[in-house]
Amino acid sequence: MNKEEIKTKITEAIEITQGIEEPYKSIAFEVIFKELIEEGRLPLTAGRDLTGRAKLAGVQASEFLASLELRSQLDQLEAIAYYFLRSGQESVTRAEIMDTLSKARLPRPKNLSDVMGKCIRRGHIIEAAEEIDGQKALQATLKGERYIEGKFNPEAKP
Repeated sequence: MNKEEIKTKITEAIEITQGIEEPYKSIAFEVIFKELIEEGRLPLTAGRDLTGRAKLAGVQASEFLASLELRSQLDQLEAIAYYFLRSGQESVTRAEIMDTLSKARLPRPKNLSDVMGKCIRRGHIIEAAEEIDGQKALQATLKGERYIEGKFNPEAKP
């Protein structure tokens, strides 16, 4: 990356953080600048929030899942939890998981509870504190987020 590209990224980070009060502005600037420098690491993103997290608003779940090399049902479930988190929904229900798998034309697990339990034991998802529509809900953990983001960039360590 040359000096001109770096200057452009700095200007972009300044524009994004305008209107944020100190001490949050300097923290946000750091995170956003770092993400702008590493831009391109997460394909299919429609932007980033102030924590530097990828936002997937406007990207279909099936398109997102197809962009990853998901070899196991564990990875698929974790990617779905990640997708919902990045789309602005903190947690995902069993029904939403099954519906997303159907729409993506991926095989549905014979025993979803078993797959969920294995993902929880791996530390990539947890049960949400509250139920949604009377159903248990799951949410991605930070470890799970990093794992799925590693699928975007195989050189990055999850």
